[in-house]
Amino acid sequence: MRVREAIDRIFNQGKSNYDNLSLLFYKWGIWGLNRWEVDEAWIKDFGEKSINKKKFLSAILRKWELNRGFKLELPKLPNMKELGPLKVGYRLVIGMGYPSPVENGFLFHHTYGIPYIPGEALKGITRQVLLLAMYNYLYESKGVNLKNRKPSNMTEDEYKEKLLETLDKCLSSGRDKKSGGEKSKCSFEVIDNNKNKNRIDDDLFEHLEKACLDFNKGVPEVVQCTGDSNLDVLALFETLFGSQKKRGEVIFFDAFPVDLKKEHFELDIMNPHYGEYYGSKEKERKPPADWYNPNPIVFLTLANTKFKFNIAYHPLNPLDESKSNKILEIAEKLLRFALTTYGIGGKTRSGYGWFEEK
Repeated sequence: MRVREAIDRIFNQGKSNYDNLSLLFYKWGIWGLNRWEVDEAWIKDFGEKSINKKKFLSAILRKWELNRGFKLELPKLPNMKELGPLKVGYRLVIGMGYPSPVENGFLFHHTYGIPYIPGEALKGITRQVLLLAMYNYLYESKGVNLKNRKPSNMTEDEYKEKLLETLDKCLSSGRDKKSGGEKSKCSFEVIDNNKNKNRIDDDLFEHLEKACLDFNKGVPEVVQCTGDSNLDVLALFETLFGSQKKRGEVIFFDAFPVDLKKEHFELDIMNPHYGEYYGSKEKERKPPADWYNPNPIVFLTLANTKFKFNIAYHPLNPLDESKSNKILEIAEKLLRFALTTYGIGGKTRSGYGWFEEK
């Protein structure tokens, strides 16, 4: 049985509609009509190039029964802050790297069967925003100015990459006190192109303990602390995200669509033109010319969809309400900047995954 015949068989027989999009996308094509027994012929045929991805995805959306919108409300917790709703600015695709019947996957909630954005992903992009702000301070600030201490035989990109890598590693390890009572240091050293070891700075942590976070016109920026600041950026980072030695105090919840409807799903396309160049082994590689046949790849996306985002201060670590609210306010600003500026999910450099406030 050919793949196209199998698709017709699956979606033109049996139950008319189904309410779990995740099962339709990942399981129905293999399990659906054999009373939950594996169809080996289907699995074998499914790997053939003759599969029509557009037809498969379109059929799945037709079979998904969602005449009324899907709404999911999180329970309200103490010290909880809500951000949004924010609307997908262009299109959103989460979980493209997941194995799937149509080459590119999509992330659905394992219970509800609807798209969502994992809390760990939201925490990750928020952490990256603050990490980059701290990096810019160390590299550009007049007080630290590591920019002018680059070894002459290293490129600027190599030097920047090493600084960011060192800072990220140190923040992940944390600055907890050692057994002798001294706090951990973050030594920045590089090995140049002549394999000489250069110590650039004795302790990056020492610089960051004197710096604070500021939002200049909504953009997060690390600056020298003033007299009225009582939380340096290093302490803020540890409070928000923790380290290998300490748990972060802010919880980032999974984000769900506000009102999910069928029309929010759209089929998109990638169209690689140089398969003979990218797909061949190096010795057999052909030049990237214009006479090759393009290879359209259809994949699933979300468009015009609103999401709500929720964060909360950890309930097992009680803090003065004004202080916890201040921490949550900073976390909310960082998350908002990350979503509206950098985006989340796949293909962000092509304009996917960013949000706008409506």
